[in-house]
Amino acid sequence: MTKDSEQPLAIEALCREATTCRVCFDHGTITAPTIDIAQPRWIGNGYWTSSPRVCVVMLNPGAGGDHNADANRQMHAVLQRFRSGETGLDAVFRFQRDDFANWGNPPGRFLNFFRTFGLDIDGIALANIAWCATTGNRYPRWMLDKCMQRFTGRLIEQLRPDVVMLSGSRVHAYDVDVGRLAPNACVFPTLHYAHRQGHEVEAREARKFRELLAAWRAKKIQGG
Repeated sequence: MTKDSEQPLAIEALCREATTCRVCFDHGTITAPTIDIAQPRWIGNGYWTSSPRVCVVMLNPGAGGDHNADANRQMHAVLQRFRSGETGLDAVFRFQRDDFANWGNPPGRFLNFFRTFGLDIDGIALANIAWCATTGNRYPRWMLDKCMQRFTGRLIEQLRPDVVMLSGSRVHAYDVDVGRLAPNACVFPTLHYAHRQGHEVEAREARKFRELLAAWRAKKIQGG
């Protein structure tokens, strides 16, 4: 295990390695949209000093709609520069951070979801099981498993989270994998931010999650 001071450098190397991978597209059964490069996901500046460290795992980056075509092209350019080594991972994260307000339908739903769960976007880490977008948002299980093995599992190990939120029903299937990768973490399966189950269900899930965080902090204070 790397020392804390080395972790961001190790994660940057992992993310750059991921941007060179296209093995899932060699089969010809899935195709890429405008952004045809693996997309590392946000790690907030406050993540490393947060207590607890919370990592939110979702399924995939979206293919991107026509309404966001300019942002997709700009993100693609940033990723190309990161892949080549022209820029660092912080440039990718800055672009994502500036664009978060536009994520979701309606825009803002992404950030509001995390606020409801008591999370500050600048203090958490995000991860996707699959790092690449696909045309039509098609994600066969073999692709998810391959990406989990090659990249996502390694990322979770390096993030060393205390709490892992599995966000979305298809992500719940990886609870055993996540438990093995982060054996000391609390794993919390819950909704995806774009769920359609209504405000009451979201509020109930958020209350359970806030209680989990409170219990974790209380145990930490007691020396557990």
